[in-house]
Amino acid sequence: MAKVKKSPEEVEDDDERTGSMGLFNVAEAYRLSAIELEKAKVQSGHAHSPVRFLYYHALELYLKALLRQKHSIQVVRDGFGHNTCRLANEAEKLGLVPDDDDREAFRSWATRTL
Repeated sequence: MAKVKKSPEEVEDDDERTGSMGLFNVAEAYRLSAIELEKAKVQSGHAHSPVRFLYYHALELYLKALLRQKHSIQVVRDGFGHNTCRLANEAEKLGLVPDDDDREAFRSWATRTL
């Protein structure tokens, strides 16, 4: 199915809703939810999977929040998508200083299988 081209007004609305602070706040919500779910100590099945997903999604959104300081939402969505390695590489150009553990987390999320 072909993408529907958005009107200038829709693009502007997307730009405002998905600004740096908006993405940062949503990332915080995911991180705080992961913490609370972890505290619940669910012991059935793959209980760690939802917690891990919440943390990794928060990570992705934090990176996108940083990238929104420089790029439009279209560039962030179309140019980087959900690829945390690409997001992190661009974030490094903007001043992010990850250590080896951070880089491993970026790689881990980028190569995940759902």
